Amino acid sequence: MKCTSCGREVALAEVCPYCWTKLPPPPEENGRRGSEGEFVGPIHSEVKPSKLRALLRYFLNPEVHWQKKLFIIGAIIYILHPLDLIPFYIPLLGWVDDAVLFAFLLRFLRKELGGLL
Repeated sequence: MKCTSCGREVALAEVCPYCWTKLPPPPEENGRRGSEGEFVGPIHSEVKPSKLRALLRYFLNPEVHWQKKLFIIGAIIYILHPLDLIPFYIPLLGWVDDAVLFAFLLRFLRKELGGLL
């Protein structure tokens, strides 16, 4: 956001630190703030309840092979678990194994749940 008086960039400031002009409040994005400052408004998410129900139906379907279910559960646990094959403190490489597994898991779920979505 830029100051209305001096035109300098002033991110998240109520008063411009350069010319001391009071700034208007920033525009709200996709909702509004409540009286306590908490976000009140619509939640925009890719994970819809229908997708979660489809995943639940997939797991409860007796025709789905147990190894596929085990792969999904194992991949989720590996991504969320703090111990990895490549530790996070190695720059960039620490995230590669999680990112590759996450991408593979998403592709697998889209292929498997395509008819259920």
